[in-house]
Amino acid sequence: LTASDVNKKVKKSKYYPIQQARIPFTGYAITNGRKAIQDFFKERSFSELIYR
Repeated sequence: LTASDVNKKVKKSKYYPIQQARIPFTGYAITNGRKAIQDFFKERSFSELIYR
């Protein structure tokens, strides 16, 4: 950070706010496919599932 950078106005960030929502289909009838998907998410944190 230089002396000239201190007086500059803050620009808008290129990042967007994080959207939060509940996990879809919770509370519905559980099929084998849904059970497998729920087990998949229980084993991993959502931060590991980010597309890069």
